[in-house]
Amino acid sequence: IKLRSKALVEDEINTIVEWIEDDCGLILKQVKMKVLTNFRRKVSTSTIGNYLEGRLFTIKQVHIQPISMNYEENKRRRAEYVTALNRYIELGKQIVWIDETNFNLFCRRTRGRSRVGVRAVQHLPAARGPNVHLIGAISPAGVVTMERRRGSVSSDSANIWITNLLQRWQDMGSEGDLVIVCDNAPCQKLLYCLWDRILRC
Repeated sequence: IKLRSKALVEDEINTIVEWIEDDCGLILKQVKMKVLTNFRRKVSTSTIGNYLEGRLFTIKQVHIQPISMNYEENKRRRAEYVTALNRYIELGKQIVWIDETNFNLFCRRTRGRSRVGVRAVQHLPAARGPNVHLIGAISPAGVVTMERRRGSVSSDSANIWITNLLQRWQDMGSEGDLVIVCDNAPCQKLLYCLWDRILRC
């Protein structure tokens, strides 16, 4: 019995895997053209797909990762953050993390029905729906405070919220120095001005 030869050899399959690992957005037609250019082989897209499935490659939602995420500078800053945080914890400081997020209330279906050859069109206003904004503070013991509102959080309202947070922290009877951890969102950049005003009181 004459065995059927493989369309691609092992080294060629390994090269295809490297292409996919370098660019997960490659479609099978693009891989087919690269195989023809690099290996001088005419292989169907279904064959390439079968080889990739054999290497446990599947189609899934693409996760976007910013290029700057793993820059050496950002790695160094993350290491400095962890070192400083551990130092504050060892000194017995009380740690509170604050952050904000928003959710847009605009929702719509992404699939619809229409006649064959006719695009499914849904007429909608150009503007999206309003935002629900959430700002909160947590500590190792749990949620300290949380507030939601329609619309964005301005610098002034964020600073008022921080002032109320400090008052609530005192009302809770928490003792020890407080360390607030926040990101560099625009509405939180004025926190330094707030601290200066508190320290002068």
